[in-house]
Amino acid sequence: MAKYNKYERHRLKKKQEKEKKRSKKRFIYKLIALLVLLIIIASAGVFMKGWQLDNDDNDLQSAVDTEREQINCLILGSDALDDGTTRTDVVILASFDLKSRKLGLFSLPRDTRVEIPGRDGYHKLNAAYAYGGPKLVTKTVEDLLKVPIDHYISTDFNGFREIIDTLDGVKVNVEKHLKYIDQAGGLYIDIPAGRQTLSGQKALEYIRFRHDKLGDIGRIERQHKFLEALLERVYNPKVLLKTPKLLSHIRNNVETDLPWLESLQAAPELIKLITDLDQNKVGMATLPGEPEYIDGISYWIPDQLLVDRVVDSLINTKEYIPNSKLNISILNGNGKQGAAYQLETLLSSSGYNIVQTANADTFNYVQTCIYFNPNVSDKAQELAGYLKGRLIEWEDVDTKKEVDIKIILGENSNIS
Repeated sequence: MAKYNKYERHRLKKKQEKEKKRSKKRFIYKLIALLVLLIIIASAGVFMKGWQLDNDDNDLQSAVDTEREQINCLILGSDALDDGTTRTDVVILASFDLKSRKLGLFSLPRDTRVEIPGRDGYHKLNAAYAYGGPKLVTKTVEDLLKVPIDHYISTDFNGFREIIDTLDGVKVNVEKHLKYIDQAGGLYIDIPAGRQTLSGQKALEYIRFRHDKLGDIGRIERQHKFLEALLERVYNPKVLLKTPKLLSHIRNNVETDLPWLESLQAAPELIKLITDLDQNKVGMATLPGEPEYIDGISYWIPDQLLVDRVVDSLINTKEYIPNSKLNISILNGNGKQGAAYQLETLLSSSGYNIVQTANADTFNYVQTCIYFNPNVSDKAQELAGYLKGRLIEWEDVDTKKEVDIKIILGENSNIS
């Protein structure tokens, strides 16, 4: 009997080890599937030269398996200029933790002021692509964030309309009327406010719109909002029937150093696997900083202290709090009509839970004030970077438990 028990224990152990490996492989498949969705996001602003990869290795696991139990992949979308050069229009660092099953998505504004390896002085981040393609952009972002990046994916917008139309569109609650006309550039954007199904063309317009006071930051927030809507769309079982056509569009519009294209083509179930991804374990953030003109050029200047904090929580430790778990109160302290509502719309699109919008006790606030509980200090500092706000920590957390962060908009706010 003892030998039998020992044998059973051994068999059970082997079975558990096998299931553990299988579970890890399934999760890796889900990561790849999510990358497919990120490709769709990136394809909203891009130009590329075709698919380039090493066909000698089609093993999904070897493509993403690392000793760190973490995969960092840079998602790039690039746009062709009239002079023939190419610059990145979308930059998202996707960081996956194989152990905790958490995902961090870190967006970097294209106007971010950076030092590009091999070039003198400072440049906009989107110039790195023109100087050295995806590899130079990857190295530039690595130096800026101080994190290793394992792979890159670059894609164009040529197939974007077809991809979204293949999904029969994506439902989005458009936060306000978006309208912009550039006759010289042949750009016409006109999307009414409200919940609606965006076609491929309208989705492209929505993601690329940046002609308001928030500029590139507003566009990134819309990209985050669209990504969430796209995830919901892919959860629909009917989408599975469209997988072969969807992957065909993606294959024709992607450049990467990830050797899994053939596996994607042979495994349409990848899209289905993403339905198991827990959205509560997905965190999104934008590079903290503020806009500034230097020598007549508009830049996004990173706040390195805040950048380091966000990188630590979103990329390194994955100890972030999902935006949906935060209760935020917004008060108008500058008297600008609709200011609180505008910020509510913006933060809601990023998943924050807005529990109150109202007027402050006075309209004489000069600087935006951000009151916060100590346990959400990282999120408060991130918001302070966007809103140029002064941070004020609540000492008595218990009396403020219904609200995690209170924002009082001051005269210096760019929200109006």
